[in-house]
Amino acid sequence: MDILVELSSKGKGCVLVVETLEGKKLLGTFTDGDLRRSLEKLGEAALKTEVKELMSGTPRVVKEEAMAVDAMTSMKEPTKVTFLPVVDDGQVVTGLVTLHD
Repeated sequence: MDILVELSSKGKGCVLVVETLEGKKLLGTFTDGDLRRSLEKLGEAALKTEVKELMSGTPRVVKEEAMAVDAMTSMKEPTKVTFLPVVDDGQVVTGLVTLHD
């Protein structure tokens, strides 16, 4: 599962799943938490499952024109997240806000 290499090599605890590397339209996110839950639920079969079946297809995002304080507030409510994809109006990824940087 190539996504595991990507997940561990970046040290962020998340991978942004995009339509194409050129277009970078956000399709979803795959986190270390998604991996743990998938392994608990599916066992070894999780390692043979496509990421699109395991990822969050509706991740919390922030628009690129948002203020930093708004991004931080969004990361706390309604439940805490440790990363937040930054997207433009077309849902194209332009950045990533993390609590660990």
